[in-house]
Amino acid sequence: MFTVFVLLCAPLTGAEDACVPDDIDGTCGSLNLIQRQGQYRLKTSVTKVQTNFHAPTETSENVPASKQTHGYSLVDKEARTDSDGDAYDTRTGLIGCVLAFITYGFFLACPKLVKPTTSGVVYQFYVGLGLIVSTLIALPILGEPLVLTWCSVLSGLILVCCLVCTLASIWTIGLTWFSQIQPPLAAIVGFCFCHFILKVAAKNMMVACVGLLLICIGIVCANNLIYYRNLEAKSEVKSSPQFTSPNLGFGVILALAAGVLGGLIFAPSHFVAAQYANASFCLGISSTFAVLCACSVVVCAIKDQFAKPSGAEARKMLVSGRFDVAESLPIGLLQGVLLGLCNIFTLYGCFSPVGVGVTTAVRNSAGCATVLWGAFVFKEYGDLDCLFSTKLLLAVVLVIPGVVLLLAYGIS
Repeated sequence: MFTVFVLLCAPLTGAEDACVPDDIDGTCGSLNLIQRQGQYRLKTSVTKVQTNFHAPTETSENVPASKQTHGYSLVDKEARTDSDGDAYDTRTGLIGCVLAFITYGFFLACPKLVKPTTSGVVYQFYVGLGLIVSTLIALPILGEPLVLTWCSVLSGLILVCCLVCTLASIWTIGLTWFSQIQPPLAAIVGFCFCHFILKVAAKNMMVACVGLLLICIGIVCANNLIYYRNLEAKSEVKSSPQFTSPNLGFGVILALAAGVLGGLIFAPSHFVAAQYANASFCLGISSTFAVLCACSVVVCAIKDQFAKPSGAEARKMLVSGRFDVAESLPIGLLQGVLLGLCNIFTLYGCFSPVGVGVTTAVRNSAGCATVLWGAFVFKEYGDLDCLFSTKLLLAVVLVIPGVVLLLAYGIS
């Protein structure tokens, strides 16, 4: 009877509290021991499962940001910050910044190769073709999805406006004058908008600002060397207008507008949902740009059809007879490919701890390359002596430590 009473009470009091002497009933004692061990194992297993389930929440701050992307709610977009939920790690972002710097430097040189008779609207259409084709090919190769978002479409609209102002300014005041205004302004606008308006933190804001200042000084000094050399030589250079030229003010305004727009191209990427925060963002940019350029060509062609001669001379057509396919199409496609690759590399930096502000500043610091293109390749300023060439190269090299400081201390 005592043994039966113990067996009935053991499940109620807990296996650890039930003690049955083995000498009373060997069979019941063994049964009690098995019951005790089973309950202990069950309790231990439940405890381990609960511990493992809650562990990621308790230690989420120790998990690298690049591995936390899928841990954020796709509904609450405010839960995502620039330092958390990044699609790419710091190493990938830094490599993207360097490649964006290189490709953007080559991108800015292409308009100088275009035939003068080519319509600006047609040439932008050529660039749009190269941009969308390169994007559609590159994204699948890189393993990125093809996704369109409203934020990326907005970036595409900003890019269209920026490139219109860029081409018009370069064709009006020359490549070197343009590069003295647009790249440093775009670098300042992009960095300041991200860190002071969007409140994105940096490792050391003071040192990062010093790096940004070095970039601007290097670009401006290089262009000033060109300007003062032209004043001393008193020679006319076709790509450098005189101060009395009525087109100078208009070209400067276009360069300023291109600088502001260039600094804001990738700002919408800060607001995209976490699941779309990757290089696929450039698909919306490329698609918007290509569609708008194609529509512009169609509109201008229709307008040319209704144009009538004025007086003895016929009105100059906007696009009709100004396609220059053999001469300008390859250059436009090349510039579009460079822009497509540059956008992808830029987004690797934007969606990493490097951030939008630093990536935009580094990308636009490639404006120093336009000085070298204009001076040494296109010979816009005649033959340069060795001393002047050395000074020019030293001014451009000043940009490099600025870029290093930005990448080292401007990231979040």
